Amino acid sequence: MDPQQLKDVKRALGRRLAAWRKTRGLIQDDVARLVNSTRSTVAGVERGEQVVDRVFWVQCESLLHAGGELIAGYDEYRSFGIRHREEKADAARHARWGTVLDHQTITEASSPSRLPDPDRPLLPTTGASTGDSVLVQDPGGAYVGVRQAIMIVARETSKHAMDAGARAVSDLTIEQLRDDAIGIARGFGQLTPAATINEALRVRGLAVEALERTRRPGQQHELYLITAQAAALLASAAADLGLWSPAMQYARAADTYGEIIGHQGVRAYARGMQATIAYWTEACFISPVRAIRR
Repeated sequence: MDPQQLKDVKRALGRRLAAWRKTRGLIQDDVARLVNSTRSTVAGVERGEQVVDRVFWVQCESLLHAGGELIAGYDEYRSFGIRHREEKADAARHARWGTVLDHQTITEASSPSRLPDPDRPLLPTTGASTGDSVLVQDPGGAYVGVRQAIMIVARETSKHAMDAGARAVSDLTIEQLRDDAIGIARGFGQLTPAATINEALRVRGLAVEALERTRRPGQQHELYLITAQAAALLASAAADLGLWSPAMQYARAADTYGEIIGHQGVRAYARGMQATIAYWTEACFISPVRAIRR
């Protein structure tokens, strides 16, 4: 992907913000004040010099009533950004390892005419060599160069690794979900409960979907943590709306996810939410007689 294309998308997103701001009759200072930002940040975004986080765009979308255009533009930019970084990473890996494997050797070793009888397993022996190649002898007495044997096994190993890799997700995707969860938490006091719930549900849904695709323990740990954080945010937002039963369910879910990965910080927060919800629900539904007796 051409880096210039990414810059063009960023500038286009800034122009959309400026156009909607002017349509609503606001100046940059107005937008900055109403979304808890600064004029210089708004100006930088409109010039295409920066993008900031998703919380900023959610707030701008809500303020300017842009019909989803600003959020869609931001998500498009982030998608292009992830694709650009993945392509750079692939190019770097190819530059490092691409010349290590000799294509002609691989082609020759993979040719059917060069393959040994699959019904005869290769057994290593000692003392047999020719030139610089150690040999491997099969039960029938035939010899196969170790280089060829390595290439044959390498194909199977490569296929196995590719199959395992297919059951994984991009680390950049997880990084984006982690950033989104942090952004929601930092903007919790600035977003409306409805906006917080929508964003947290989106992050939770993507994290759960990624969990179903990956088998890598490290990625599973990160995704369970993100899912727990989203559930904790949903518990807080639901409690703010007085939705006590869903809030308790989200808090218990966050506790369970924290238990799965052994994350005591998440569990402590979830337990605290459960205690808070229990206190307020008991206080709300306590009878006057019980209150007097106490």
